[in-house]
This record gives sequence, structure tokens and C-alpha cells, in this order.
Amino acid sequence: MKACKIMEIWSIIIDDEPHAVSELADILARVPGISVSGEFGNVSDALAFLKEIGHIDVIFCDIQMPRLNGIAAAELLKTYCDHLIYVTAYREHALDAFNVHAAGYLLKPVSTEAVIKIITNVVQKQKRHIGQRSDESVFIKGGNKNLFTKINLKEVYAIEAMANYVTIRSIDRELVTYMSLKSVAEQLRKYENFYRISKSVLVNMDQVKTVDGYVIRMRNEQIYSVGETHRAAFLDFVRKRSLRS
Repeated sequence: MKACKIMEIWSIIIDDEPHAVSELADILARVPGISVSGEFGNVSDALAFLKEIGHIDVIFCDIQMPRLNGIAAAELLKTYCDHLIYVTAYREHALDAFNVHAAGYLLKPVSTEAVIKIITNVVQKQKRHIGQRSDESVFIKGGNKNLFTKINLKEVYAIEAMANYVTIRSIDRELVTYMSLKSVAEQLRKYENFYRISKSVLVNMDQVKTVDGYVIRMRNEQIYSVGETHRAAFLDFVRKRSLRS
């Protein structure tokens, strides 16, 4: 029997209260299938991060914050996520959250049960959106106008940004296509295995051989380093998949 694959959900937390961020991050660390890619004390810092990585599955955002509150920032944040979930101590903001089409609403103090329930709903929505895919092949546009090369994504071990194009490195060949890494990462999210480890590199986690701190060795012995802004999320990703005594 084929094992059921757990869909990975990537998230960030925005809250100007450090203890609230820590409490929610601790809960999320115990929930299988979700990782925290970043923690931010204000919307501006979160947006700077999101502009770099391009997209995130879930944003957990406080509402009452200085400068720019969560409701006012809704349209900006939703540009970079599939699910915007508000976390607040005030029940009266529920209507505001509904009016900006938020995906969920958590009341502080947040409980583990409430988080699991809302993440379960997110996973179900993601699965309905993505659907079941048996074919993991894509066509890569080449240098000629009408040239497309078919490649099996299972055989790709890394995708690297090179100026205004990317190099797709697979087991038996390399392909170059004129796209940004941000665009590639966005389109490959549906395939689940590709993980952005730095500003310029995506790796296929199925092709990883070892992880030594922030150094990744692929099955073909190629070595990559995890970028500073991606390290916390990457270590969280690895820890959740580690056997521990």
C-alpha cells in the first residue's frame, strides 16, 4: 500500500507582542504538516520578507498593531498568501475579518485544538485546489520560440537563479529557461517537494542525501548552503521529519 503523503503548509506569523508570537509558534511546532518560515513584529517587515520569497501558504496576523493594522493590510498580505488567518484577543473584529474575506479567525489565548481545526480546513482546501496529480512532468521553454523540452520533476535536484534566467539541474541534464526563480517557485508549489533554501536556489527534498547544519548534500554529491533568511524555517522543516529518542 502506498503511504499517504502529508501536504506541507508554509506559514509566517505577524504580531507586535513577542509572547503571542512565541505561543503560536510553539503550538504550530507540534502540528504535523505546517512549518513557520518567519516571525515578524509588524506588517512592513513581513512584506519585505514576502517580496523576497514570493509566496506563502498561510499568514497568521494580529489585528491591532501600530502603524499598519492587520485589517488595513489585508489586501497587501493576500497578494502573497493563499490563506490569511487573523489572531486577536477581541471578538468584535470577527466582522472585519469576514469583510476582507479572511480564511480564519483565532481568538487569544490560542488553543492547540483551534489551530489544528483551522489547519485541517486549510489542508482540505489546498487538496481540493491542487487535486490528485500522477504526472509530475512539465515542459520547459527553451531558447527557440517554439522549443519545449519535457522533464520529469522527480529527477530534478535543484533549480538555480542566474541573472534573468534559471538553470534546471536534473540527474542526466541541465536546462536553461528565461524565467525568474520567484516565478518558478510559485508554479512548483503544487508539487510539494521543492523547497527554497536561499534567494537563488530551490532544491528537491527527495534528492537530498544529508543535511549538516546549513549545508545540504544532494544524492549526486552537489552541495548547497541554506541562506540566512531561510535557516530557521529550514531547520524547523528538518526537525519535524527527524526521528528522535
